[in-house]
Amino acid sequence: MIDAFGFALTGLREGLRYQPHVRMHFMAAVAVCMVGGAVPLSVGAKAALLLASGAVIAAELMNTAVESVVDLASPHLDPLAKRAKDAAAGAVLVLAAASAFVLVTVLVGEWGRVRMDDALRTSAYGWPLVAATWAAMHPRGALRTAGRVTIVGCLACAWVFTRDPIFTSFATLLEALVLSAGPARPRGRSTRGTAPRPR
Repeated sequence: MIDAFGFALTGLREGLRYQPHVRMHFMAAVAVCMVGGAVPLSVGAKAALLLASGAVIAAELMNTAVESVVDLASPHLDPLAKRAKDAAAGAVLVLAAASAFVLVTVLVGEWGRVRMDDALRTSAYGWPLVAATWAAMHPRGALRTAGRVTIVGCLACAWVFTRDPIFTSFATLLEALVLSAGPARPRGRSTRGTAPRPR
């Protein structure tokens, strides 16, 4: 059980390190957490946003797994390999679009409860936190260090001012994974339907 949990964490860190789309979805999830921490939401709306954010990240990781297996199984150009990769990417796109509609639906429904001072205060540390999520994995050491320091500072502000500890807890978990993943590395991906040839 412990080994399986360790393998899962390794998969998350590897996805963050090598897949730019995984990093992008992590940033989007952090942004959703900041919105959720600023707007008083119903239990159903909270559950919908958290589930949608987590599902998109999980789908992108599955897409990464499919691409890796296809590259391993098909070392040469093959229409079926391209079809498999495109289908997996399409599944992520559908889920990401549905998640965006969930976010818009929740915000429209709850807009009357938004307090402008809460929104402005959350923006002051929320958007820097999203940018720091990208910077914390940058290959350049100075930028990566600045991003990591900013993440810690912004999360501290989030815990002080948040209206919902659930979203702040999820954002903290996401950032902990980002900080543990290390710098981003080239993905080394070939063209669609073609896996890298053995060296």
